[in-house]
Amino acid sequence: MLDIVKEDNLIQNTFQICLKKEAANNIKFHLETYENELKENNDELYFKVDNLYFILLHKIASLHKQKKNCLSYLCSCSVRLQDKNFFKSLNIDCKSIENITNEILDQIINSTIIYLENLDVYPNVKISYKERINVFYEFLKGSCTSRFLKKLLSVIEENDKNESENNKQLNKFFNPIIDMILENLNSRNLIYPKNDVAILLKFISSFKQLADLVVNNKSIFLYLNLKDRVKDHFSPLPCFKTEENQKLDGNKEGEEKTDKKEEVETAKICGFDKNGKSSNDKEIGGCGYNLQLSSLLGRLISPTVITMPNIKNKEEIAMYKYFYNSTTNSLNKMTLASLKNIYTVVRGDTNWILENCVEIIKNLLKGSSESKKRVLLWLNCILISNEKKTKIMYHYSTYPQSLDNSYGLFLKLLGENSYGFCLNILWVLLCLCEPITINKINDLDLYFFLRDDPFSGFILKNITNQSSFEEISNVEKIKNKVRDFESFKKEPKFITCIFWMTYKALSVFLKPSIDEFIRIVHGVSNAKDKNIYYMNIHTWKIFLYNSRFAQLLFKFLNLCMSYMLNVVYLYDRDGNLDTSMKSYLDEHKGNYSQLVLKVCPPPNESNNEKDRSAIQRNTGNNIESNTSEENPSNNDRMERENGGSYSENNLCASPQFSIIPTFFLSDVFEIIFLLYELDTFKTQNHETFMSYLNLDLFLAFTIFSMLSEKHIKSIHLRCESAPKTFTYLYKLDNLKSIIEESDLTKKYIIKSLTNVFISSQKGEYAERMQTRLHIVENFNSFFYNKIYVNQFTQLIINNNNLFVHLIHLLLNDVNFLVEEVVSYLSEIKRREDKKKAKEASRTTSNTNRGERTGDGNSQNEEGSSHQSGNTDRRNRNRREGNDGEEEDVLNEFDDQRRRYGNSLNMNYENEEDNEEREDNGGGGGSDISSQSMSNLAARTKMIITYCYESCVFLNLLCKNYPINIVTSNTILTQIVTCLNCYFDYLVGHKSLKIKVKNMEQYNFKPQLWLTIIVESYLYLLNLEKDCQDLLIREIANEGRYYKQEIFNKAYYICKRESLLNKENLNKFKLFCQDIIDMKDEVELFDDTTDIPEKYLDPILQDIMFDPVLLPTSGIVIDRKNIERHLMSEPNDPFNRAPLSKEQLVPMPELKEEIQNYVNKLKQEKMKNRKKKNVDLDADMDPNEGTEKKEEKHEEINSSFNKNELD
Repeated sequence: MLDIVKEDNLIQNTFQICLKKEAANNIKFHLETYENELKENNDELYFKVDNLYFILLHKIASLHKQKKNCLSYLCSCSVRLQDKNFFKSLNIDCKSIENITNEILDQIINSTIIYLENLDVYPNVKISYKERINVFYEFLKGSCTSRFLKKLLSVIEENDKNESENNKQLNKFFNPIIDMILENLNSRNLIYPKNDVAILLKFISSFKQLADLVVNNKSIFLYLNLKDRVKDHFSPLPCFKTEENQKLDGNKEGEEKTDKKEEVETAKICGFDKNGKSSNDKEIGGCGYNLQLSSLLGRLISPTVITMPNIKNKEEIAMYKYFYNSTTNSLNKMTLASLKNIYTVVRGDTNWILENCVEIIKNLLKGSSESKKRVLLWLNCILISNEKKTKIMYHYSTYPQSLDNSYGLFLKLLGENSYGFCLNILWVLLCLCEPITINKINDLDLYFFLRDDPFSGFILKNITNQSSFEEISNVEKIKNKVRDFESFKKEPKFITCIFWMTYKALSVFLKPSIDEFIRIVHGVSNAKDKNIYYMNIHTWKIFLYNSRFAQLLFKFLNLCMSYMLNVVYLYDRDGNLDTSMKSYLDEHKGNYSQLVLKVCPPPNESNNEKDRSAIQRNTGNNIESNTSEENPSNNDRMERENGGSYSENNLCASPQFSIIPTFFLSDVFEIIFLLYELDTFKTQNHETFMSYLNLDLFLAFTIFSMLSEKHIKSIHLRCESAPKTFTYLYKLDNLKSIIEESDLTKKYIIKSLTNVFISSQKGEYAERMQTRLHIVENFNSFFYNKIYVNQFTQLIINNNNLFVHLIHLLLNDVNFLVEEVVSYLSEIKRREDKKKAKEASRTTSNTNRGERTGDGNSQNEEGSSHQSGNTDRRNRNRREGNDGEEEDVLNEFDDQRRRYGNSLNMNYENEEDNEEREDNGGGGGSDISSQSMSNLAARTKMIITYCYESCVFLNLLCKNYPINIVTSNTILTQIVTCLNCYFDYLVGHKSLKIKVKNMEQYNFKPQLWLTIIVESYLYLLNLEKDCQDLLIREIANEGRYYKQEIFNKAYYICKRESLLNKENLNKFKLFCQDIIDMKDEVELFDDTTDIPEKYLDPILQDIMFDPVLLPTSGIVIDRKNIERHLMSEPNDPFNRAPLSKEQLVPMPELKEEIQNYVNKLKQEKMKNRKKKNVDLDADMDPNEGTEKKEEKHEEINSSFNKNELD
């Protein structure tokens, strides 16, 4: 015990009070009321610890009269008391210090609780409940320390042990604080970003008891009741029971008490009305808008630099503060430096707000497991509310929704959230996923999609009903097999839930937001008020191009790609860990691209093929592998015949991969492509999104997607999403060389592109054309690198059928599309001619009208036009003056928009589109005559580009593989038809129909095209004489497009325009002559009436040079014709029975008989034939008649004008 003097001295110094007026100073306050009380009771004028309760009552009363915060005072006293240096001047021994300190601290905390309990115990003052709550709120917001609040909460928790829920001090003291926080967060915005209310929420949520209280507050879910979503079939967790529950004995009475306790505790933790009606799907699907505006978390996360629909006052909108001058009603004029400064300031504010939100969410997640559930439920409610943004109606919208005056009403009716709020939520989700590293992938629940407990079902809502990589029946089999796993008996892991929720958020939040930004950029040119658009572009760029956001986003995308490769390569078809692949991955320090480099397709595909082969051998079914692919019913039949033993293990992939919905894979490619598009709007010399991409991982993921046809059965995923994204990234200058030098690319890309090109045949027409255009562009680029030419050569050596199939499909496309090119260009020319005729007619009518106008009217019009001209000049000068004052900052968006637009589809003038719609109807429909000019131009450019790129590819193939082409009957026939067709349209009489203005606008370069076609023929001539004869014979035999005069004209143009060097020109000349000579020989078989029917092909009715027997129908047919058919359909054309090239039966005797017949006809023909020698240069004789030369040059120049051609 301390002596009375030291005790008095300690209290005076701790609480800065005194009992004598003369001892008062700036530090110590004279506690006069307490002095008077002591005197009345004849007590000694000393402060005693035993009387500290009464001392503090008087002190708090005096502080209230002075309008000072008494709780801040008590906290400061506790801080002083805990300072070790405080006791040095008091001469108190160490043993006594701890006891006296704890006693005083307990009394301080007790005084705080008494104050908050709203007890009327203070002398001479009355403090209302509202005043006390306000004091407590200000105290927590300003001066409360963590140590003080921790001590206060521990005492409150002890007091609440035996209290009912309504009487608990924790609820009574802090629920009003949470309500005040909710109220003060209303209309929070970025004008004053560092809101002390948000800081307060972060502070109190750092305590687990308060975090649970916040999460269970009614302000989180408002009217929603999700009690049925948090039910589970798991045993109660230990944390749900109090110590008292564990001590209760096992008698009936005790059990009833325990049950009641658990019910109360569960009700408290869950926070939903146990007796109320659960919210239905419609309420949940439309709750987003209300949660954003009225819930605690919604108001916390809502501040954004992007327009907030609920804030109408311009002074509260960030973009008006920084970019708008309300005085002049125009944009602020700023230099590039000042604009950069604004970007830096606003990004800093945005980062602060969002990082603070993330810390609060993390604090709330540190509460009980039920608190975690409620936070995840709330985030998932936002996700579900915005799933409508993924619908096609949003994707094809042309007008930016967020700039519509009715945008707020639109969100309210649909229950959606604004784009800015969605991006903020995405930021929060990405931050929550940040701790999940690649090393923790296997800690995720790999069978999460098979869970059926209510909570997991709600997290997976609208996900599990999407198509997965495996059929539903097989997914059910997997589910039945794993339902007894230990993980299904426990609650779902938090990291698993947040991972898949974030994955889903990419589709629900990010993709629609980027689309909206692109619509805003494209809408600038047609906007009435461009200022609004420019301000919005600035604000969107501030968020989207935030380096912190890019880091978070790409870290997660890299994690997603790693997860996919992890479940593909590290687990076998039974779901067991493949230890060899795991060891290989560990050796390469978790680099998943090394797994793909080692083997692709994955091992599970090759193992599946081995099992299929074994089953086929056991059942005695000699079914070709390609046939079984085309007829899946055969596989089903084999499974049934084997008693279902195969059906248990008929997966081509691991079950962990098979259960994943397919859209998760496509989302990765789509997001990366959208980010590539965003890079096109970035200012030059700035860091791009693609610089954050793990390129090796992306290449591995892309190659896996294109090569693994058993894993990824969707044609769209394998043949559209992956090649498209790869193509655009490969076009980037800063990535092209890196991609080409990658070991993954060198090993797999040629095979991948070839397989995808062939597989895309099963896809839709429009998608197939786009895919093949991308692939052909890639081939053309890779073929300039000798490494990739060698790769393609090796591919041909290993599988020549693949090469034949590739060219067959390519030529099929080109033959079809060249007709479309002519149709589209002809339609464009028709419209140009029609427009030209209209203008001519209008000019004529204006001239006639002018002649009829009187002199007086002419004078008036002249004066009027002079005045109008002056006005126009003044307006123009004024505009030019204003433009001269503006910086290039805002104009960069116009440049970027134009650059982006030109890189995709050609944009026509609106006026021209309107004219076409008036002439041709509404602009819809598949008929090209009813399409708008912009759509027609875009379609024409795409088709011409594909045709041109295909010709370049054919040229490269002819250059590198002439022998493979000429010696293949199937390919040679097709390629000759294709090249002859191009000759016909480029230099034949049809060329007049496709002579349009500004050919470059459609990427139409006839001269370059013609050069490529001629060079292709010349490359094919670089072979031995026998092979040359095969080519020449095929050209002469091609009766649809080949004409002597067309080849002659092609030679003239090449000579006149110097398209070929002298050596190649002479070579082409001799080539044309050889074709003429061969034509006479070919004409022997033009008349087939005298040819025996057994020598004729039953389909084309031409003479067979290599007859083969079809074993399934017994029909004899020419080999080249049936092989060409088998490239498209692997069946007998006469009875549709499965048929392969290897099953064809040669007929050497009939072949020899036909050859003898042909030789006999030749000999008869030679007797009566005079050899024709045509001099191709004869028509170029300078002495020929002037009229004839002019006529000839007029015809040639009709389609090859030097000023218009490349």
